[in-house]
Amino acid sequence: MKSQSVLVKTKSWTEISSFFTKLAESNSYFQSMNQFVLEIVSSKYASGLFATTSMHDLWISQTEKFEMYHEVLVVHFDGSKNEFSFQYHEYPHAKKHWSRECKTQDAFKVFERFFEMKKWFLKA
Repeated sequence: MKSQSVLVKTKSWTEISSFFTKLAESNSYFQSMNQFVLEIVSSKYASGLFATTSMHDLWISQTEKFEMYHEVLVVHFDGSKNEFSFQYHEYPHAKKHWSRECKTQDAFKVFERFFEMKKWFLKA
């Protein structure tokens, strides 16, 4: 029996930025994630990425709708460690997936390295 896939509809970067800005204003724990989102919004990548939020995580895809855990990058911030974690889910139920942890100041560099590795953006 084939399982039904659930499509997730993404939000605009304006909505996502507003969401994390409000979280950061009410709790400084979310300030680093808010800064990370603002960096994405102002980057050359924003127009080629689609995203949504799940609780306090950022889910990023190349398509406006995506299946849970299928070709999606999940970004999480752990304020107790001052670290970001990145997990790329190639397909659901995979035993292994690409993941990285880094300090806050290195988050955007790791994000860009992910694009290079997965070839999400062509170099001009």
